[in-house]
Amino acid sequence: MDGIFQVRYNTGLTVEDYVSRQAWWDASPPDCPYHRRGGCRLAPHGSYARKTPAGVRVRRFLCPQTRRTVSLLPDGLAAHLPGTLAEVERVVRTVGRAGSVERAADQLRSDPVTLPTAMRWVRLRVRCVQAFLATCITLYPERFGQLEPSLEAFGAAFGSEAVLETLRAVTADRLASLPAPVGFLRRNCAPPAKLSRRQHANGLDPPAAAA
Repeated sequence: MDGIFQVRYNTGLTVEDYVSRQAWWDASPPDCPYHRRGGCRLAPHGSYARKTPAGVRVRRFLCPQTRRTVSLLPDGLAAHLPGTLAEVERVVRTVGRAGSVERAADQLRSDPVTLPTAMRWVRLRVRCVQAFLATCITLYPERFGQLEPSLEAFGAAFGSEAVLETLRAVTADRLASLPAPVGFLRRNCAPPAKLSRRQHANGLDPPAAAA
């Protein structure tokens, strides 16, 4: 277990409304994940910014006994990746429509990066989403066992294109043990080490010394 534990923050708001209302300040401390039998009350510990979406912050609380933090991630934000779940989903769907990672990467990245870098960026998101969908099929066979591990199949079952946000609600009781970007496990969605430093700088988690 690392020094930051993420839990779901079900705001009922869009990401845009979450930012405009600064809804991170409305968060109440959850039960301490480090002391599930009680006896510990989390203390307010400020908030930290993520680079994208612009203006978004994530509320934090501190376990006074372990000195570890708990961050409340609102439903619209991707876990351990920059941006929103809707943006991650758009990348995966673009790959399906484009027919190849190369064409999708060329369409999606407008910033001045090389095509191989853009392709790695796309492949990471595709891999993460495929791993998460496959895990859902395994863990919820009664509900998803007949589905293919694709956004299209899950979207048809839900009657919605917001598949990843819907799945965060459906799997809320298991998010701590499910892979990112929907669940909160980092290791199944980890970029290569040389990218991890860049991702950290983009605001995935606060610096260890941040208040």
